[in-house]
Amino acid sequence: MKYLFAIGVEKCGTTSLDSALRQSKHFNCPKKKEAGFFARHFDKGADFHQRLYRRPFMGFDGYIVDFTPSYFRKPNVLVRLAELDSEKKFIICLRCPFRRAWSHYVHDLRIHYSLGDRSDYFRKQINVSFSGFFKDRKQYYFTKYSRLVENVFETFGKKNCHVVIFEDLIDDWPQVSGKLDAFLGFESPVVRALQLPHANQAQKVPYIYDHITHRNGEITAVQKRRGRDFKLKKLSGQQLENALAIQDSYELELSEELSGEICDWFGEDVRSLEEMLARDLDKWLLPRAMKVNFDMMDDVN
Repeated sequence: MKYLFAIGVEKCGTTSLDSALRQSKHFNCPKKKEAGFFARHFDKGADFHQRLYRRPFMGFDGYIVDFTPSYFRKPNVLVRLAELDSEKKFIICLRCPFRRAWSHYVHDLRIHYSLGDRSDYFRKQINVSFSGFFKDRKQYYFTKYSRLVENVFETFGKKNCHVVIFEDLIDDWPQVSGKLDAFLGFESPVVRALQLPHANQAQKVPYIYDHITHRNGEITAVQKRRGRDFKLKKLSGQQLENALAIQDSYELELSEELSGEICDWFGEDVRSLEEMLARDLDKWLLPRAMKVNFDMMDDVN
């Protein structure tokens, strides 16, 4: 069997790439984009692993695809992949680290914090400002790339690894897909023959804009999500107060000072990556080019 893994980094276009590969008979993709088997289900065994996929493994001579970008954050998963006794190739998806951090932040506001997923359904009052995350959660949101790439190269062999830059993926799909064909050993166009769906979407961060207090004292708050009203039900007065405080901590503007600090944080890492990949990544360190509108940001997977 042959495996194709994409093991990093979140919000760098793995969903777009996965969507493209699903068009081809040469790739057996899981029923859901992120199989996550080697992180979340490893102890369930081979039969469970195969049930995650659209086609049986037996008799399939193409690539079994697992695009779970968070694998790179788990050393035990990399050990499991290294011990996998099969041919395997690895794609590392990267993006301007500033924009990646921003997209990850906005994604979590939309999917988690605005729904109370990480505040015990608004029973806790937490600060979720971007500047606060830069101070307290650098390793998670402001991921540095060079050590990741170096580790994967050393663990699996550089010839078995291929780096895809998100900006190239969007701007020059023919060139990116041609290089993927060569990396995967296809003599005739396979990936290049596929269309790249534009899987990222610009979506507003949901805000509570109204609430209703019921006779029993419970409160229903109303958000606008994807153009429709979404109700947060059975809130207490304290939960509503916490929810409003959490959304007040969203940061909708980026100061030049913070932008400069973030560039300084990434600077040495980007230079190391340039040397490792033998390419110019100067645009990743231009604060003005990285400034974006926090209220409306592409949610890239």
